[in-house]
Amino acid sequence: MPENAEVAVFEDNNDYQFTAGVILRDFGHAVVAKATNLSEAEAIMGELESGKLKVDAVLIDGNLDNEETNTQHGAEFAQRLKGLGIPTIEIASQHQGFADYSSPKNTYFTNLGEIVTDL
Repeated sequence: MPENAEVAVFEDNNDYQFTAGVILRDFGHAVVAKATNLSEAEAIMGELESGKLKVDAVLIDGNLDNEETNTQHGAEFAQRLKGLGIPTIEIASQHQGFADYSSPKNTYFTNLGEIVTDL
């Protein structure tokens, strides 16, 4: 992983998205794309799949729809990103196991910066 990784963040909660961004910047990484809902995540996925956007990793919330509580969205995006060779970091409230790495929200992403740096 480059010392200054470029990361996309798929997170529907603005507070968590902001916190993740601050932590990543503190470790010298940059958030280059953000999705706060399913349609924004799909748009970013389209750019990644077409090669228009390049990232070193993607942080993924399990659920990108405030109406639902399952982790289907995160698992689906993680599978597609795996096919592109892009590492994924789960930022769900509870570890669900759909991504390459996990940095739970309930611990305030205490290991997030290190995970991205060590990828």
